[in-house]
Amino acid sequence: MLVVLVVVVAGCSSTDSGSTDATPSTPVAPDPSSAANTTGTTPAGAFTLTSSAFAEGEAIPLRYACVNQGGENASPPLAWSGVPDDTETLILVVHDPDAPIPGGFTHLVTTIPTDVSSVDDGANLTGEGPMAMWIGPCPPSGEHHYVFTLLAFGPGGIAAGADKAAIEAAKTKAIGEATLTGVFAHQS
Repeated sequence: MLVVLVVVVAGCSSTDSGSTDATPSTPVAPDPSSAANTTGTTPAGAFTLTSSAFAEGEAIPLRYACVNQGGENASPPLAWSGVPDDTETLILVVHDPDAPIPGGFTHLVTTIPTDVSSVDDGANLTGEGPMAMWIGPCPPSGEHHYVFTLLAFGPGGIAAGADKAAIEAAKTKAIGEATLTGVFAHQS
C-alpha cells in the first residue's frame, strides 16, 4: 500500500491581501461522519494531522522558518491517525495562501508511504525521505497562514508522485483529508 502525503504551507506573502473573512457568524457543529478535521475538534476515529511543535491556529516556531527569517529551515514534526482503511496513497501539501503571488505559494508536495504515521522534527535535514524538499515559512511581510493538508486516496484515486495541479484536479476523489494550520509572522 502506498500513501502520498501532500503538505501545503500558506502564508509566504506580504501584508493583508484585502480578503474578507468568510467564516460564518454562527458556529457550525462538525459532522462526525466527515473524514476532514477542519474544526480543531477530533471526533472518535477521525482522520487527523497534528504537530508536537504547534497546535491548530498557533504560531509555528522559528526553528522551522527559512534561514532568511532567522530559522533553521527544519521541517516540523507531524503525526497522523485515523487514515481511511482503503488508502493506497497519502499526499502532503503545505501551502501559504497569503503569499503575494496569484494562488499563494506551495512549500511542499510529497508522497508519504502508507505504512508511515509520522515524520520527525527536522526530517528534511538528512536530504532524504518525504520531507527532503521542505521549504520553511518565509513571509516577506506580515503574518501568513501555513496550511498542511494530508490527503488520502483509495484505489485509482491518484498516481504516486503527482504534481500540485494533478492533486488539485483529483482532490474530489480523496477518501480522507486532514488539515493543520499554523501561522508565522515576518521577522525583522
